[in-house]
Amino acid sequence: MALAAHLSGVLNTLNVFSTPAFAPVLLNVLMLVVLAVIVPLAHLHGDLPAIGTWLSWSVCLAGFAQLGLLWIVTWRKGVKVFPVWPKMDPKMKRLFVLMGPGVIAAGIQQINLVIGTAVASSEESAVSAITFAERLFQMPNGMIGAAFGVVLLPEVTRLLRSGDQGGANESVGRGIFFSMLLTLPAAFAFLAAPAAFVGPLYQRVNFTADDTSLVAPVLAAFALGLPAYVLIKVLQAGYFARENTLSPMKLALVTAMVGALASVVLFRYLGPLGIGLSTSIAGWVNVVLLAKGLRGSMGLTRRRIGQLARILLSASVMGVVVWLGSQWLESWFAGVQWQRIAAMLVLVAIGAVSYGVLILLTKATSLSELKAGFRR
Repeated sequence: MALAAHLSGVLNTLNVFSTPAFAPVLLNVLMLVVLAVIVPLAHLHGDLPAIGTWLSWSVCLAGFAQLGLLWIVTWRKGVKVFPVWPKMDPKMKRLFVLMGPGVIAAGIQQINLVIGTAVASSEESAVSAITFAERLFQMPNGMIGAAFGVVLLPEVTRLLRSGDQGGANESVGRGIFFSMLLTLPAAFAFLAAPAAFVGPLYQRVNFTADDTSLVAPVLAAFALGLPAYVLIKVLQAGYFARENTLSPMKLALVTAMVGALASVVLFRYLGPLGIGLSTSIAGWVNVVLLAKGLRGSMGLTRRRIGQLARILLSASVMGVVVWLGSQWLESWFAGVQWQRIAAMLVLVAIGAVSYGVLILLTKATSLSELKAGFRR
């Protein structure tokens, strides 16, 4: 997996994003194959522990499958990557100097969650509530934040190396705009009706309606910081492209201290909800600090700021629509599993349609801008 991540980075520098994005799908395919074949056999022979063993092996095999796919594509792109005996030359030393702080800076969210989970471990069920909520929070954060961070870094680096400072700033501003265009509706949906997502996805025999009621507020608290953690990935690209990993690391450490203090204080009074809030607070502190350091280099023109304000308005109105929809579908959310899932899908459709209409009505963007932006 480490080598697969390395080759993904190589391909990203060549503006190849589809293969690195597809590679993790191989894990899902292999796990589904194992589940389809092994699970029936395990039940037939009464050897249920074998399911876990074979699933673990599928993860291992998926790592090699991803590495093989990425290696082939890398060679076809003209980059002949093969094992060599490592040499600690000046370039490698420079790499390690940049990599150390960069790893800490990029892992700020994980650092905050580890601290919050450690604080919450003193209360029964608190860690489980945080974990379940965090998994849902990671879907839009991982899909949107990681995607924009991966795409922006090579683009901004290329523009800076060519001396196009204005183009680099515009790329960061465009990244902020499009990331918020996709993230804010998800955040407001989680805020407006968190139980409408927790119940259908988690509620089973051992996960009761009471558990849904416990996890839902924590998800809403995490949602407050969802735009922040996506923005962190976008803004950090502006630092990393300039080979500045030390400043984001220092800001990440300040943020971690803020998150730790907030976790201790808020957990005492609010329980697991306090951990969600402290994580969100830490995220927004990091955004403010990163933005301050990039002042003048974020491409936030008056037009962009106006668009962001209209996106915020559209997402907040959509949140009200989603809340009303969850009330309208309340009986279905209280029904059996297929009814809960159907209600969630209907609610997602209502939110998506209403948000699409709103961003066009408010002129937050246009169809031509959407097409051009996502194609780019």
